[in-house]
Amino acid sequence: IAMFDTHLNYMAASKMWVDDYRMGDKQFIGKNLYDLSPGVKEKFGDVLEGCLKGHIDKNDGALVERMNGAFAWMRWDIRPWYTIEQEIGGLIMMTEDLTPSKRLEEENKRLALILEKANEITRVGAWQRNFRTNTGFWSKILKEILEVPDDFDPGLSTAIEFYKEGSSRDLSKKVLKDAQDKGKATRFEYQGTL
Repeated sequence: IAMFDTHLNYMAASKMWVDDYRMGDKQFIGKNLYDLSPGVKEKFGDVLEGCLKGHIDKNDGALVERMNGAFAWMRWDIRPWYTIEQEIGGLIMMTEDLTPSKRLEEENKRLALILEKANEITRVGAWQRNFRTNTGFWSKILKEILEVPDDFDPGLSTAIEFYKEGSSRDLSKKVLKDAQDKGKATRFEYQGTL
């Protein structure tokens, strides 16, 4: 987070801002944003001018080109701050580099695709239950194995009926109750009804 006056001179900045924009060795308070960060005016000048007129510019994730030419996923919130007289005194900017989390998200998508392909080849179905939101997920392969429609979304009691009666169904009920009561993730193998 950084705070600027109406001429875009720095008034304050958080430690994270200073670290993110590599300003630790610079005396920046009172200095102009455009002077300290060449290229900002060209890329974001119109946005900043609009915010100085009272607009708010907010984005929860956009791919932007950094000043060094590298691309990064960024989130930002730029808005005016007001004086006691209710006049715009400058801007407050919040920025966050989402690139590491976006990379992790992409890696997770790739791994999920690999896992899905492996499950298709081996014909292994998988499911997941979130007791906080009371929602469940069944993999495509599990739905194929159990011969249910793609949009089938069983409640917990219906899902338990797919376990073989006896020890497999009893174990599933116990493990799921423990997971629900204690909030712990669990894994187990069982025999189905097929």
